Amino acid sequence: FGWTTSMNFNLNDFYLGMATGVEEQTYKWSARLAFDFRPYHKKIQIRENNSTVNQYFEQKYFLALDLEKRFGEIKLPKSDINFFIGIKTGLLFGNYRGIEKSPDKFFAVSPTGGICFVKKIAVFKLGYCYLNTHAVDIPASRIVLSMTIFGEGKSGE
Repeated sequence: FGWTTSMNFNLNDFYLGMATGVEEQTYKWSARLAFDFRPYHKKIQIRENNSTVNQYFEQKYFLALDLEKRFGEIKLPKSDINFFIGIKTGLLFGNYRGIEKSPDKFFAVSPTGGICFVKKIAVFKLGYCYLNTHAVDIPASRIVLSMTIFGEGKSGE
């Protein structure tokens, strides 16, 4: 069992996240239910037709299943270094502040990869993820920072 807090960001956007699920330590894989969200309303512009551009303040949410595998262990005196790959798949949805109209809901896939530092009770990760939010002015490439704390059971081996 594990509890994960995370953030993914680029120069134009920022998401916070939390997840909980199975953290298997022998074979170094995990499966979690994740919820990411933008903690503020972001000003975006959407071209409605050739002569109209509307501006909205958008809030976004990502409810997903997060699968991950760690590999390539490098032993250090107080921690280990691993690499990780993963995929987060789920529903990306949101709303606009002050109006009933909302952005399109769609199924999103977000591959991730990077390096992680493993302690006995926690894993700290730094990596890259690709999350296409279908916004023209927000790049899909993002940096990921996360920390997983292991619950009860066998950990750190």
